Amino acid sequence: MRRASEYLRAMIGVLAVLLAWSAAHGQGNLAGDPNLPVQVGLDQFGAGDETRAGEWAGVRVKLRDSASTSREVLVRLHGLDPDGDVPVTTRDLTLNPGVDQYVWMYVRLPFNFKAGEEIALSVYEAREGGRKPTGEPWFAPGDLLGRATFSPAPAQVNDSQMGLMGVIGPRTLALSGYSERPAAGTLSDAYHVRLHENVKPVPGLLPASLPDSWLGLAQFETIVWAGGEPLEQHEPNKLEPRQAEAVRDYVARGGHLVIILPAVGQVWTNRESNRLKDIMPTVAVQRNENVDPAPYRPLLNVRPTLRYPTKGMTVHTFRVPPDAEPQDAMEILNGPDGRCVVVRRLFGAGAVTLVGLDLNDTAFSQGGALDAEVFWHRVLGWRGKLTPDDQNSAGPNAASIFGTSRTPYYMDGDISTEIAQTGKTAVGVIAGFFVFLAYWLVAGPVGYTVLKARGLQRHAWVGFVGATIVFTALAWGGAAGLRPQRLEARHFTLLDHVYGQPVQRARVWASVFLPGYGERRLSLGVSPGLGPNALTAWDTPGDDESWAKFPDAREYTIDNADPGTLLVPTRATSKHVQGDWAGGPAWKMPIPVPGPDGRPGAITLNPDAWPAGTASVLSGVLSHDLPGPLHDVVIIVFRRQDTLRPHGGDSISAALDQPIVRATAFRVTSEWGPGSANSLDLGIVTGRPAGLAEGGAGTVDLSQVLGDFIPRPPAAYTIAAPIPADRSSRVNRMSGLALLHLLPPPNLQDNTVSQYAALRRATHGWDLSRWATQPSVMVIGHLGGDGADAPSPVPLTVDGEAVPTRGRTVVRWVYPLGTNPPSFPAADVGR
Repeated sequence: MRRASEYLRAMIGVLAVLLAWSAAHGQGNLAGDPNLPVQVGLDQFGAGDETRAGEWAGVRVKLRDSASTSREVLVRLHGLDPDGDVPVTTRDLTLNPGVDQYVWMYVRLPFNFKAGEEIALSVYEAREGGRKPTGEPWFAPGDLLGRATFSPAPAQVNDSQMGLMGVIGPRTLALSGYSERPAAGTLSDAYHVRLHENVKPVPGLLPASLPDSWLGLAQFETIVWAGGEPLEQHEPNKLEPRQAEAVRDYVARGGHLVIILPAVGQVWTNRESNRLKDIMPTVAVQRNENVDPAPYRPLLNVRPTLRYPTKGMTVHTFRVPPDAEPQDAMEILNGPDGRCVVVRRLFGAGAVTLVGLDLNDTAFSQGGALDAEVFWHRVLGWRGKLTPDDQNSAGPNAASIFGTSRTPYYMDGDISTEIAQTGKTAVGVIAGFFVFLAYWLVAGPVGYTVLKARGLQRHAWVGFVGATIVFTALAWGGAAGLRPQRLEARHFTLLDHVYGQPVQRARVWASVFLPGYGERRLSLGVSPGLGPNALTAWDTPGDDESWAKFPDAREYTIDNADPGTLLVPTRATSKHVQGDWAGGPAWKMPIPVPGPDGRPGAITLNPDAWPAGTASVLSGVLSHDLPGPLHDVVIIVFRRQDTLRPHGGDSISAALDQPIVRATAFRVTSEWGPGSANSLDLGIVTGRPAGLAEGGAGTVDLSQVLGDFIPRPPAAYTIAAPIPADRSSRVNRMSGLALLHLLPPPNLQDNTVSQYAALRRATHGWDLSRWATQPSVMVIGHLGGDGADAPSPVPLTVDGEAVPTRGRTVVRWVYPLGTNPPSFPAADVGR
């Protein structure tokens, strides 16, 4: 009877969750026009029916035409621009009569976009005579055929601080632990109760309904292809060619695709119908049935309080062919028998990871036997406790201690300051003040005193008018002289490159001064072999006052298939834009210098490195040909993942709070200039000079560097600790964006200060913590900034003319080393 009661309560709970999910993920409010021939319906607002403010959003709409014949139409989705203009994303489409057709449209949502705000979509007859933003011939809108306005529901629009992770399949596989808000939190409290950023899994994605452009997937930092039942609905052959290309572009532009192989019928590596086969790791897969799960426990679950299955499970192991290129198959985790069970392929700026463990087994997917801190940390490169202390050991429960008293620490909060064109504005303000002061004196007391001394005070009105004319001309001429007359831009750019990969990726934020009135064509160009680049108007996060709407607001068209070119209205003012670019190398990044014998250069990890040995950590020499010196350079060496922890071992809670990687960091204390004459000898930089116990002057522990990236809040601030604005703190924030998920978690047991919560609003998807899961060298450095301006690598043009850019570029360069998966514990004390 008791079991029946528990079962009934469980079923009621499941039903309640399903009803809540259904209500939360509804269409919101949709208002269409039933009198028009094309009926419009909203299918998804964002991939998985969720999106994030401040991000590109994919909107999947359903169209049904009542016409008797097929016809060409233009579908137009109206967006928002902080200048008050209306960007209209447009795509052409052939509608067939009486058939439901689904189409993806892409629009960038501003940071202040909230649930309930209306977005308009219209369908027009396509007529000849129009032009694309690039100037190519296109259709022009004719008669209105259909229209609708829709306002998304609250659960469809996440706050700009919220990270998102896509899950293809119905189960989150313990990933839900990465998203836990404070109990008393609100939608603006996007921090994790025990970590920093919340990363919310979005389950239920299906291959057949994925976006057909990488823009619709960009909201996801990671996509986990978990699969599920029915198996055929989750197979990769359900992808249409454009959807497969979208996934491929997503990975090439820095995304991480993690694939859980199904227990039976895996088609990822052995079937030509898999449209993603060309980006799969180059491995031979062996399926092993009825494998004893006990020896694999250090990979999946080490907590004595959690259940663990005893029945045999399916394990796929991966064998790397001897002729495979190193970047095409990198072993991440091995099983207890030494055979690889997690393997990775590097592709562009991103990666594809195959997991051979059957995580969809009921014991792991629903029975609670899978521990994200044990498994997913080692696949994603993240850190921190996802469960309260009382579930790890007998220690006190710190989950609620100070969990709601946190101060947001925006790692990307300096972007607006970096791109602000304040110099000439400040000069203009000062000059205007003195001109007005001089005018007041001449037209007022000083002028009257001079006229009175000469007995001409009766002509004071003539002097007043004359002074007004003179100073008006002076002010007008001064304003014209101070106003920028040429095309220019101030920028902040993130630039990533993985050594050996043919793709660099960059995101640029820029304030572009566009002289003249009318229209100007801004473009990032086209990158051969990759999907479209993307350019959009940008608003400052959290600053609604930046929406300085002009009274002559106008529409401008964005090509849904190529949003990398905009034809925007101009008013001799600056326009803030964000550009996402990827392509062949734009800059000559660091490269190992060839040896004296002419052999190709390389970086090697020394096995006898200190502190255990005496050798330097690395051997090799680096040089670069960037357009200027790098400063504030940090070199991080991820040697290997730490040894797997035994089941039931001591100090589980404390161990899980630390990074899962053995690493050392080095600060280069001087500028690193371009050219072979300024080569960087890593044997010296990473060495330990005689007489020093902890390395050279630039040597620091990884924990110290991570602690610099997010400092401890100053004492005496129990609420809203101040954010440091000094140069060092700003540089550390910008550098720390690369390793946000490795930053030290807040000390929740310290209630003397308000703990910082490291968050992002504009740089989701630009974390590189994944590299902590495999041996690699990461170089982070700054080019320009702080008065030493440098160009941006992004090829931004206006009307075909390259835009002169000045500002700061944060260069993040990664050199993969040989694979070295973590070893199993010598004794599993829990078995």
